[in-house]
Formats: sequence, structure tokens, C-alpha cells
Amino acid sequence: MKNLFFLIGYRAVGKTTIGRLLAKELDLQFTDTDRLVELQVGKTIASLVEEAGWDGFREVEKDVLQRTAGLSNALVSTGGGAVLHGDVWQELKKSSGIIWLYAEPGIILSRLSQDDKTQSQRPSLSGKGVFAEIETILHERMPLYSALADFSVDTASMTIDQAVKEISRWCRDKTMRSGDE
Repeated sequence: MKNLFFLIGYRAVGKTTIGRLLAKELDLQFTDTDRLVELQVGKTIASLVEEAGWDGFREVEKDVLQRTAGLSNALVSTGGGAVLHGDVWQELKKSSGIIWLYAEPGIILSRLSQDDKTQSQRPSLSGKGVFAEIETILHERMPLYSALADFSVDTASMTIDQAVKEISRWCRDKTMRSGDE
């Protein structure tokens, strides 16, 4: 284990918020793949999707995700659809811990409606209404999140600080166990 952890999960489940605090708690570098995508292309995700479509975005996202495999002492927050790159995850899973953050659709809807980044960073995935889209995409991705996760946390059932403490304990335990191997 090279002290590399990934946060996966749908939009607005707390990957960035919890991730920043968790990285600080664990003394790890925090990296956000959505931010790396924006830096690589020099535009917002919404602009990239508008110009290149979701397929174009996914190509850049996959490249960014592959490059994170070389990190150590890092916590990486991924975009909600990053789990679609199954071949990359099979490699990442060999040398990292993967934490799935989740919440029920109603909580996600509430968080999205309160987040000022929703328009610039979260373009529609399906063209459906927001709640219908959440339910549809979650239904499609839940098996992917579940299959990849080494550990999972319901971010709706606890405070941000509680989530950070619970995940931190797991990460420290995983690091200690891998050091014994």
C-alpha cells in the first residue's frame, strides 16, 4: 500500500467536502479528479461536456484517473461517473483503498439544489428531470460503486465530522494492516 485512497460515489454525497477534511486529518495530499480535468482542458466541466459531449469528457476523465495511480500519500476525490472506467479501477484497486460515500436520492436532490457549483460542474447526465436522473443514474451505478468499494459510508446518517472520523479510522487500520503484509 502506498497510502493512496479514493472516494467514489454519486454527485453531492460529500466527496470533496469530506475529502478535504479527511486528507488534512490523515496528512495526505488532496486531489480532485474533476478539478484536474478542468485544469487539463482549461475550461469547466459543463463547457467541456457542451463542446465534446459526455464521451469527450469521459476520455479526459479516464486519462486523469489513470495518472492518479502514480500518486502516494494522497486522497483522491473522483467524479460520480469515474466508476465507469472499470479497466482503470482494476489496477487502482491493487494498490489503494476505495471508499464509497452514498446518500439516498432525496438527500442528494436537496444538496444539489443548495450547491452553487451544480450549474458549472454538474451538467445533466440524461436530460431528465433532476430527481428522475438521480434515481436512474444511481440505479445504474450502484452495482459499480458496491463492487469497487473496500469501505462505505452513508453520509446522510452522520455529520461531516463523524464521517471523517469513521473513514479516518478505517484508513489508518488499512494502512497498518498493509504495512504488516
